[in-house]
Amino acid sequence: MQRLLSLSLAEGKYKKQLLSLIRFGNDTVNKDLDLNLLKILVLLERHRQLKPVAKALGKSEASISKYLTRLRTQLEDELFIRHAHHFEPTDYLKRKLPEITSVLDQLESCLIRREFDPLSYEKNITICLPQSAQYSFGHLLLVDLMALFPNAHISVFSNTDHTIEDILEGKVDMQLHYFNEEYPKAIHQQFVGYAPTVIVVPEELGINELEKACNLPFILLEMSGWKEREQVTERALEQRGLNVNRVATMGNITSLLEAIKLKNAATILLEYQNPIKGYCFIPVPESFYPNGRPKVVVQMKQTHRYNSMHQLLTDAISKYVFR
Repeated sequence: MQRLLSLSLAEGKYKKQLLSLIRFGNDTVNKDLDLNLLKILVLLERHRQLKPVAKALGKSEASISKYLTRLRTQLEDELFIRHAHHFEPTDYLKRKLPEITSVLDQLESCLIRREFDPLSYEKNITICLPQSAQYSFGHLLLVDLMALFPNAHISVFSNTDHTIEDILEGKVDMQLHYFNEEYPKAIHQQFVGYAPTVIVVPEELGINELEKACNLPFILLEMSGWKEREQVTERALEQRGLNVNRVATMGNITSLLEAIKLKNAATILLEYQNPIKGYCFIPVPESFYPNGRPKVVVQMKQTHRYNSMHQLLTDAISKYVFR
């Protein structure tokens, strides 16, 4: 976001396009409009408070307030009505924001869509994976990306409830996730394959049948950031009469695996690679899913879908997902 405030306005094509969108009551265009400040309107509409906008842009709240005043003068509209605890966009701004957002995204994409050389790329690259994927291939993906982008700083984190917001704000480049039709159109979801679901039980129990495994108590992995919080497979099993007796939930996969050994319990994981040593993987049949196995996608900003770097990231992640 900080970079957006220092964008060069030399991209005449997009400047003209934006100016053509921003019109006033007299239907004239303000050619002195500071396009660098328009990102404030997008962020303030999203957060409705100055503090998170200031934090996202690395500015003070006083500075954001000052910029907003300048925009009100330039656009000849109040833009936001201040209430006791939040800002509310005016009708004018509500009409214009989708167009402003779209063209700002195009401008940002244009500025980085040059001849791309991953060997010389020196910025941060942040990927978010579900914990089961991190445990299975996170280390392999990290090594792959470090070789592909030797001068970049690579970060591989777990998904959170705020990952989609972080993608939109440029803090996360890409995440692996289930397809979610409820996400905004500003998020591109590219299908990369399927992650077969397995019931995981300690090997020493000698259980390799689905029905017997479902008789065990279950300790489940918290699916932070995944749709509706319930595990998709848990619901699929229950629809087949195999009720999951959830006795606990854990937020760390390593601790989860230790816990099911100690308690002679089972868990549900997405299988990305080979079974984990010391544990038996029992596949959940595809027939249990009326609409087929849930699709696994990589998610990124819509304007990044054709970006060279994001295409390389997609290829790097998808090699570890079953087709």
